[in-house]
Amino acid sequence: MNTPFFKTSLLSLSMLGMPALANIALIDTDTTDIDLYGQAKTIVRYHSEPAANTDAWQWQDNSSRIGIRARYKLGDFANISQWRLRAQYEHGSKLHADESSDRFFTRQAWVGISNEYGRIYYGQQNSLYKQLEGYEFSHKLGGNAFNDREELSNKRPENTLYMRTQLGDVRLEGQYFLSRDLERRPRIRVGGHDVSLKETEVDYGYGIAARLKPITGMQLRAVYQTTEYALGGIATSTGTTLIYEEPKDKRWRIGTHIGHVGLENTTRQGSALGVGIAGRYALTDDWRAYTGADWLNGSDDIEQGSEFSWTAGSDYQVIDDLTVYAEYKQSQFDDLKKDAHEFAVGASYRF
Repeated sequence: MNTPFFKTSLLSLSMLGMPALANIALIDTDTTDIDLYGQAKTIVRYHSEPAANTDAWQWQDNSSRIGIRARYKLGDFANISQWRLRAQYEHGSKLHADESSDRFFTRQAWVGISNEYGRIYYGQQNSLYKQLEGYEFSHKLGGNAFNDREELSNKRPENTLYMRTQLGDVRLEGQYFLSRDLERRPRIRVGGHDVSLKETEVDYGYGIAARLKPITGMQLRAVYQTTEYALGGIATSTGTTLIYEEPKDKRWRIGTHIGHVGLENTTRQGSALGVGIAGRYALTDDWRAYTGADWLNGSDDIEQGSEFSWTAGSDYQVIDDLTVYAEYKQSQFDDLKKDAHEFAVGASYRF
């Protein structure tokens, strides 16, 4: 039974040591919605290390997160309807990380306003380019063709302004990146080759994106982003993702991605072209199988870099929002990096 305040349902989890979590609507009134949400993700992962001639098993906290979403209805004014204040804060964890500073971190933290014409947010949030990663359906090991890093502004950049509107069937989005310091140098790596710039500060940047659903079950996204650094370096991210789900029974889904990430200044230049394709099929209502393949090739200063990987796995929905899975990945690299393979067994609970 729902009540205006503190709607709660508890689910005890024992799979792989996962703690109990709750699905909680903290406030639910005519004007105010504040929800607590999260996802607990844990895996046991095997990774071959050919260069060291060793194999490694490891438990990992697979980027669990917990957050709060808030909306406050302002009403209608200035001949414009559906005014709302919005905010979101999301905290993540990687409890297996060696450095304590990497074990807990902010994933998103923004505030904004919306109305019938669109939305404007400011703060730390997913980049437009990061929205392209949904083309593949693995829980952990797949998606090598997708190349995102915080220092390239194509992951979850801080100090970012976001704008969105709808024109007919097309959603248009834009982002503007304000100045911020970097914890790591901008870098692109393909196989055993990499290019990096001695930059410590983003000057500014921007991104534009479009989302279109041309037919039932199909979604097409296209993104362009550029970031300029304080010492003159430039990073660009361009890509498109197409996903199609069979609309009648929704038993199968396919996805494909093409992306290009570049990094350059007056002395160094490198880029990576990634291509990925994936598919998923529902064997039963609760049991699914999926597979995917990814290619990544370098150019300019890292033209010798190359990667190819394929992933196969299966997941099973034990109860609502609790999924267990097993995955295998085989990777082939250029001459500077030895081939490797990985295996993972994990569980994910979403609320």
